[in-house]
Amino acid sequence: MDKIKNQASTLSTLPSKVNKYLTKANHGELEFEISNLDKNTNKLYTVSQKILFGLLASIFFSAMLAIYTR
Repeated sequence: MDKIKNQASTLSTLPSKVNKYLTKANHGELEFEISNLDKNTNKLYTVSQKILFGLLASIFFSAMLAIYTR
């Protein structure tokens, strides 16, 4: 019987929780936290920088090789 009462009280509080959530979302007061955002951003930046420098080095090497073999 207690289980049914708990479920009924949970169902009755659910619409009020949804209403609070939607009200905060509409007012722009809703906040999300992404864990390790700075760490992951730095990793992404480092990897993309290495790829970019690798591409630039290979283009420079190919151009120098083409100029040298003429």
